[in-house]
Amino acid sequence: MRRYLVLAILALLTLVPLTAASADDLQSGSHVGLVVSFSPDAYIVITVPADAHGQTGLELLQASGLEMIHDSGMICKLGSVGCDYPEQSCICDAPNYWSYWLLDDSGWSYSGKGAGARILSPGEIDGWVWGSGGTTPPDIDAAAVLDADRIAPALPVTTPEGLEVAFQGDLNANATVTARVQLSGNPLSLPVERDQGWYTIDLQGLPPGRHDVSLSIDDPDGVNGMTAMTHEVFVASTARYHTLVPLVVSAVSTAGTQGLPRINHMLY
Repeated sequence: MRRYLVLAILALLTLVPLTAASADDLQSGSHVGLVVSFSPDAYIVITVPADAHGQTGLELLQASGLEMIHDSGMICKLGSVGCDYPEQSCICDAPNYWSYWLLDDSGWSYSGKGAGARILSPGEIDGWVWGSGGTTPPDIDAAAVLDADRIAPALPVTTPEGLEVAFQGDLNANATVTARVQLSGNPLSLPVERDQGWYTIDLQGLPPGRHDVSLSIDDPDGVNGMTAMTHEVFVASTARYHTLVPLVVSAVSTAGTQGLPRINHMLY
């Protein structure tokens, strides 16, 4: 049951809009960061432009694009994890609940304020984690969250032409995405183009049927999020592509640089 909960969570995360952040903006501290941990091996990192007048932790969550349910600032549900308030109590799965954390150079500390009462300054980072009171967010280097040279890819989405992967960061443009598919037991490389914060994978040449498209994301500066994923597509005779099943998250593999673990995500 927990596995399928994670599937539904991260399928929703494809809706989070990601745009490449300016290196000058991030280094000047004009952004704030957000880390949302749905389980020990499933979390995302998002940067949001800082509000000139300051923004609350609740407003940061709203600006992230994540689906959210709250009760007067108390977070009941993020993505598809949590409680459907008011039909359910905001803490319907005790001892699990959404706890609120703050990240600085010394690590995570539990927030003494509610999300609606905290005012973030540029460069500050909030964290949310689903679990019991002793569950902490993933071990992340605070400097890495707002590092503009670090790629932060979203999950792939299907289009009539193929697959698209949005990303933040990588202002030094040294990250690469490669795509392969197995046809009759032989791997075939697929065309990948990068433009305006998107990687586009062209699937137009694939024959009708089901195909596993494997994506590998490589960044010498480290990867903020997943580094490998497999997306199963169905190619109909009309050459349209459809995702069959949402995301499966495997165990954390090799640790990446700058303190962010590498996570394998699979769409199958």
